[in-house]
Amino acid sequence: MDGRLDAMDGRLDAMDRRLDAMDRRLDAMDGRLDAMDGRLDAMDGRFVSIDHRFEAVDNRFDALDVKWEGRFVALANEMSKLRAGYVDVREHVARLHENVNARMDGFEARLDTMDGDIDARFDAMRKDIAAQFATLSETVVHGFSRPEPA
Repeated sequence: MDGRLDAMDGRLDAMDRRLDAMDRRLDAMDGRLDAMDGRLDAMDGRFVSIDHRFEAVDNRFDALDVKWEGRFVALANEMSKLRAGYVDVREHVARLHENVNARMDGFEARLDTMDGDIDARFDAMRKDIAAQFATLSETVVHGFSRPEPA
């Protein structure tokens, strides 16, 4: 009977060693999963940051819309005042004729300035967004293939 108990004790000891080895492997796997969770959390943070940047860009566009819309409304109001201020159509035509070239040159210059300003801002924002996506792509592509530090 003692031989059987010794054999069972030996088997139990072997099973304990196997379970200890499995526990170490599971602990190592938990560490790897925790590291992967950390990387995923970092990526989520980057995506949130990109979302905030896009919101900022959208707010800039909205501000530009308000700015330019206000200028066009002011121009429309000015034109309404000009129309209402002239009683005689001939007087109105005569005054417009005197200033039409100057007004058109000024208006075209303002449109050219606004067009150049908007194009420059769009180009700058596009470059900024392209650089951010390049950085993000580089992080996503190469971030998971880096070896674990020892």
